[in-house]
Amino acid sequence: ILSFDSPNLPSKLEHLILEGATKGQDPLWEKAAISAQHASLELNYLTIEEVFNNPIFARYGDLKMTNSRLYSSITGDLINVKYGAAEIEDCIFRGNNQIDTDAIDYDEVIDGVIRNCKIFDFYGFNSDGIDLGEECVSVLVENNLISRCSDKGISAGQFSTGLVKNNTIVGCTQAFGIKDESYIEINGNTFYGNRVDVACFEKNPGSGGGNAYVSENILSNTSDDVLFVDEYSAIAASYNLSDTDSLSTEGFNVQANPVFINPNFYDFGLGINSPAIDNGDPNSPLDADGSLSDMGVSNLNYSSDPVIMISEIHYNPIEGGEFEFLEIYN
Repeated sequence: ILSFDSPNLPSKLEHLILEGATKGQDPLWEKAAISAQHASLELNYLTIEEVFNNPIFARYGDLKMTNSRLYSSITGDLINVKYGAAEIEDCIFRGNNQIDTDAIDYDEVIDGVIRNCKIFDFYGFNSDGIDLGEECVSVLVENNLISRCSDKGISAGQFSTGLVKNNTIVGCTQAFGIKDESYIEINGNTFYGNRVDVACFEKNPGSGGGNAYVSENILSNTSDDVLFVDEYSAIAASYNLSDTDSLSTEGFNVQANPVFINPNFYDFGLGINSPAIDNGDPNSPLDADGSLSDMGVSNLNYSSDPVIMISEIHYNPIEGGEFEFLEIYN
């Protein structure tokens, strides 16, 4: 393993492939293949995929990670940062089938950043893409693609606050879950094929609900609830578009087809006739061409392969037809 314990100067790892690591001997902080405490650590172009414990754990310091790939086959967090500063950009996080496994876990991180990352395939029970907890303050989550998480694409709890903008969240049980008196501003995101898009609720009795301001988002192909709020929580929604639920018209919300270019191939660009174009909040900054802002993601700076899907079902043939079939497209 690699451990950084209170170094006098900033430390840096670059262009490193780390394999076969487990964890250190100190159970309090050497919890991962790379562990750090009271350290300033910069990680760039790392590949950590063939390890036998969590990849990265840091606390009481500041960490910056860019252009890296993380995977682990066990239960845990691919990267966990506690009680410090953190910035993660342009990284890829691949999940597994284990329970309680998150891609990125921030605890009591102040002014943290998560930007331009791809997070996908966290299939185990209670597994999240991003988990903000223990009073995180003003975390910025932007320009990420989060797909196929069994629990939440993004979770916020324990009095955390943040701004989530320009992200695409696809195929999650809850795209966003907010609880424990946390408050999140959710602006200009695209949600597609989730069971619930934004849920604010009290998880544990007495801990309080969640609060969110939801604006200029596209909430499409939702199977259950576009917005879910319990009696302990609050959601304010304005200038959003949904194609499955009629949101309150008091906030200038729209129910319509967003006219994506090719959502099955994760191309959520807007067709020329999309009602989401130039239909954002008139008080928002204008687009580069001087027009009103659009709803949904404004810059698609990622690509992704489509998942296998059922494209046609033929059952109970009429007029003496011989075959029933299920067509699967990849």
